[in-house]
Amino acid sequence: MKRSRLALPDEHRTSRIPFVLLTLAAAIGALLVVLRQAGRGTKPTETEGRGMMHRAPTVADVGAQHAAPLQTPQAEPVQTPALPAQTPKPLRRPAAKPVRKPLTLLEFVRRSWPAAVAIAVLLAILAAMVNDSLARNAGHLIYNLDDPYIHMTMARQFSQHGLWSMTRFEAFTSSTSSPLWTLLLSLVYWIFGVSDAAPFVMNIICAVLLLITTHIIFDRFRGGGFYSLAVMIGLIFFIPLPNLIFTGMEHTLQILIDLLFIYNAVRLLCLNERETPRRVITDLSGRVLFLGLFVPMVRYEGVFIIAFVCALFLARGRWAYALMLGGLSALPVVFYGFFSVVNGSDWLPNSLMLKVIPQSFSTLDGIIIFLGLSKSMLSYYSYPPLMTLTVGIVILLFVGYARRKTLWEASNLMLLIVIPTFVLHMQFAGVGWFFRYEAYLIALGVMAIALSVRDFFPTHFEAWMQRHTVPRLAAMFALLFVLTLPMLYRVEEVMKKVVPATTNIYEQQYQMGTFLREFYEGQRVALNDIGATTYLADIRLLDLYGLGTYEVATAKLNSDFDVDFIYRIARESNTQIAIVYDSWYPDLPEQWARVGQWTIQNNISAASPTVSFYAVDPGAREALVNNLREFAPRLPATVHQSGVYMQGPA
Repeated sequence: MKRSRLALPDEHRTSRIPFVLLTLAAAIGALLVVLRQAGRGTKPTETEGRGMMHRAPTVADVGAQHAAPLQTPQAEPVQTPALPAQTPKPLRRPAAKPVRKPLTLLEFVRRSWPAAVAIAVLLAILAAMVNDSLARNAGHLIYNLDDPYIHMTMARQFSQHGLWSMTRFEAFTSSTSSPLWTLLLSLVYWIFGVSDAAPFVMNIICAVLLLITTHIIFDRFRGGGFYSLAVMIGLIFFIPLPNLIFTGMEHTLQILIDLLFIYNAVRLLCLNERETPRRVITDLSGRVLFLGLFVPMVRYEGVFIIAFVCALFLARGRWAYALMLGGLSALPVVFYGFFSVVNGSDWLPNSLMLKVIPQSFSTLDGIIIFLGLSKSMLSYYSYPPLMTLTVGIVILLFVGYARRKTLWEASNLMLLIVIPTFVLHMQFAGVGWFFRYEAYLIALGVMAIALSVRDFFPTHFEAWMQRHTVPRLAAMFALLFVLTLPMLYRVEEVMKKVVPATTNIYEQQYQMGTFLREFYEGQRVALNDIGATTYLADIRLLDLYGLGTYEVATAKLNSDFDVDFIYRIARESNTQIAIVYDSWYPDLPEQWARVGQWTIQNNISAASPTVSFYAVDPGAREALVNNLREFAPRLPATVHQSGVYMQGPA
């Protein structure tokens, strides 16, 4: 069958090699530049240092503090009969500035080796996982969820046709919950061309930048060396970063942007405006405003962070800045909502509407749970890693406040921002779906705890053995052990599932997309998993879940989605076949004829192990049976096939 120009050939399985090499080269170059700039970076000002982690003054600091303007001794006025007495103006020499010496190679290596080691560990883990995944999936680079293919499909449509939609047959569908990630992926596709590997490489770059950012933060505030390395290794495994990279979605970028935003906001909140140079305040204020634009657009959960940071600026008396930050951060969300409404959709993406509103406002109990704290408490109870992290953060916040007698200090503020972010997320969002929704909470929690705990460790080895230090260290290590134990269980659970999950997607969604590409391009197909199928095949889509079909989403929101609605919308849209999960739709139209099923083994990431094939149009039944029979030998041997098409000629 003739392929459309959007159908992706088999040869494009893994990636475009030039694209991957060029992107990796750019990433390595950016890494070297950022590391070198980090080594040259200036230390915090004295007023910042009081709010951030304590550190010993450097030579440059001493020079800056003692470089007061010098005056030459005043000469006594010379009295002459002809001229009146004059007092000469004292000569002033400009204030001495600390001389910044060029960073030597040895100094660069000494300060950057923890980041280099952490990046090497991450890349080694990824190399092993990619090799295993390619061997399992016939050389195809496959993600461990179907969702990244939704971003990839929309990015391809936008980059090639200027359509913000799942197919080229619709002008607009609000199917992405991360407009920023889809836009970035569209830009990459527009520059380099469509590639399966693009989201994977983008995630690697974001992960590397996250590790570099973490190292810079700890190196700047007396936490470099082995401590910085330990925190970065913790992030790699506790998040865990390899899993997020294999999801091919926006979560790694979300963690990077959220961390940069909170870090700069905390620095700004800690400054004493009377003692800090205006240039420093202006620079930090601009950074916070700039990053605030992207926090809610990479994931809508970012509004929790924005809201509480604005509240902190209000508490500091910076009303105008708080309103400016809130307004600018809301602009992209409002603009995208307006754009959606103009194109016939709702203010929020379909995924948010379908996941949040029906579960929360369908009953009075749902409204009470949504607006109260009972949901977050139940979520905490069912997810020990976040529960123990929250308890540890609260304990450290009380201890930190007792030691410093103020909340306006960096480590205390980091802890203070993370606590409501946790609670609001657990109340209005949730955890799960292959360990990605809570990933940014884990990352922010680990960073906040690491910054706070660093103050409790002595800087010199001799201090570790002092009598008054031992009990404090014992208590801190006990707390860290309690916090780490549930996280280790989570790490083991996630890491052993990453690669097998890619095989689930390859055996189910990828095969569905390949089947549709060969036999049903240009025809209307009803689906409930729309990622890989629409990425691989140029079809007309009827999404029975609602992400890609607004009429279905509206029917579900209005409680009108039933078997009669399914039958009517399928008939009106001239749908030929349907590939759905029977477990999702126990009541399908009786006019639909099921002719086959595919069942995968050891299911981890697919929503259901079995997909069913239906002839929606009675006239399409014979063709569907013949097409399934023809495609059957090409399915992986581990996929169990059953149904009418396996029983002989139709």
